Amino acid sequence: MARKGREGWETPRAARLTLSASLTLGTSPLKGEEGANRTGEIMLRLLLPILLFAAPAALAQDAVPTNRAVLDAFFEAFNAQDVDAMTDLVSDDVQVVYLGVSGVDSRVDGVDRLTRSMQVYFRDLPSARSEVLSVIEDGNRLAVRERASWTSASGEARSQTSLSVYRIRGGLIAAVWYFPATPETP
Repeated sequence: MARKGREGWETPRAARLTLSASLTLGTSPLKGEEGANRTGEIMLRLLLPILLFAAPAALAQDAVPTNRAVLDAFFEAFNAQDVDAMTDLVSDDVQVVYLGVSGVDSRVDGVDRLTRSMQVYFRDLPSARSEVLSVIEDGNRLAVRERASWTSASGEARSQTSLSVYRIRGGLIAAVWYFPATPETP
């Protein structure tokens, strides 16, 4: 890791050793410090185009968050009731399906409908919170056991657990299936 010295940022030790070895192994008709500087300049001119094309590709690979990181960020946004942050984590064509005992109870298609639905949900239930109890990851799907909690209109603390499955595509939530919840006794 680079550290800040008296003269500004210093190169990490491993990089200094690599550069030093390159300069020592490089060949130049010039001797001494001038030869080493010329060899370093030649190497930089040769390597710079490679670094300019390779670095963005390497950074792009790191730009896609892990599926678990997406899930955790979504729960964090939910608990903050930050609908904008939630919708930043879903695809434009997101599908949210609420399953009942005998089939689909309701379905929300698309980020715009999800936005409106969450705004109404948080308006009607401002104390709503959710926590991840366990996760099983299988490729691009995360099976989640979660606990939702809220305060009822009468002031009573309520909670329930349920199973949900999140499908992640390209670092975004593409679909969620919520299965029937099991009420917990207070």
